[in-house]
Amino acid sequence: TDSDGRDQPLVAAYRTPSLRRELAALSAAHGGTAGLALRRLTGALDLLRISDPVASFDCDTWDDIATARVRIR
Repeated sequence: TDSDGRDQPLVAAYRTPSLRRELAALSAAHGGTAGLALRRLTGALDLLRISDPVASFDCDTWDDIATARVRIR
């Protein structure tokens, strides 16, 4: 999670069998997965959330990207 407590699903590690199971279920229910939000895939998973604001810094603006670049240097 980020410093605001929001999940950052792209900064994560998932078990392959769990993802395959959820992908199959979503595909069957929706006729595919194109256009579906990532939270539809991760929402049913039993996740261990770790709060690390530095590792999961969210970049929504150019200022955020500049800050992130400073952090990784």
